[in-house]
Amino acid sequence: MEIIRWILVFIGMSTLAACREIPYEASPLDPRLPNLSSTGTNTAGAYVDGYSWLVQNPTLINSHQFMICTNGDLPGTRILMSKGIQIVESNPKQRDVGFFLGDLAVKSKNHFMALKDSVINLDGISNYGILILENATSDTLRHGVGKLYIRDVITKEGLESFIVSGTFGFDIKNEGLNHTVYSGRFDFRIRNSNFCNAF
Repeated sequence: MEIIRWILVFIGMSTLAACREIPYEASPLDPRLPNLSSTGTNTAGAYVDGYSWLVQNPTLINSHQFMICTNGDLPGTRILMSKGIQIVESNPKQRDVGFFLGDLAVKSKNHFMALKDSVINLDGISNYGILILENATSDTLRHGVGKLYIRDVITKEGLESFIVSGTFGFDIKNEGLNHTVYSGRFDFRIRNSNFCNAF
């Protein structure tokens, strides 16, 4: 009887642990950035102009910080990781980081599955990095040159969502200044609501 009671306690504790939000885990090599992961933690991080930048939303309900937008039947996809925070000289600043992929129309899970383990060269022309410093109307820097690596695309049968993770880095030259985005990584759980049809 005592063994059964302990088994029930263990099952109850396991169930409670499974319902918790996924905690943010910092990289052991650099605690200012999230770990490289492929578990759907809804986090992203990078160094933007030398300061760490972090998107963090570990809840499983809302992951709209990662949006994938296409423009009708035209080729081209914009991926944007928004509402990231950067502490610059003790002041929090909101920054958005993203990519424009001119040759690709990524409209569904199947399109992402085809990109698994792909390195996309950001040539600054047809494919490029995007950095939004303050707001999308006046402070959007485009034509970043670098690489985007879609490391993993994980889907489980019966689930509507899937996980996309990867790494990135790029440079943008603008009005004589060089903006750097490097050591980037992301790990998001994607649902249909993460896709939009215009940008």
